[in-house]
Amino acid sequence: MPYIVGALVGVSAVGLAGYTWYHMSGAKRIVDTARAAKERYENTKAAAVEKREAIREKALVARSSMKEKSGDLAQRWKERNRASTSEGAGGLKEDVLKPTDGPEKEAKA
Repeated sequence: MPYIVGALVGVSAVGLAGYTWYHMSGAKRIVDTARAAKERYENTKAAAVEKREAIREKALVARSSMKEKSGDLAQRWKERNRASTSEGAGGLKEDVLKPTDGPEKEAKA
């Protein structure tokens, strides 16, 4: 039994001496600084992921609204062209859409 008590006292003395050295030598400050840096990194990483998700969500909403608007625009364009061709005036003519100064004139010159 005295061997067990002696071992416990010895282990306690070594543990206390080790912690005292750890605390007084500045190693504790280094470990605390490393922990703080790691925590800051993890918080920044989490914030970046949250921000990326928010941006992705906004982009999806914007993309879907653009698709809706482009569909509406295409429908309105078809209706406008249909109405203008039936009235006979105000529609776009194909010669208006052709370029006047293009590569054909440069090739002929």
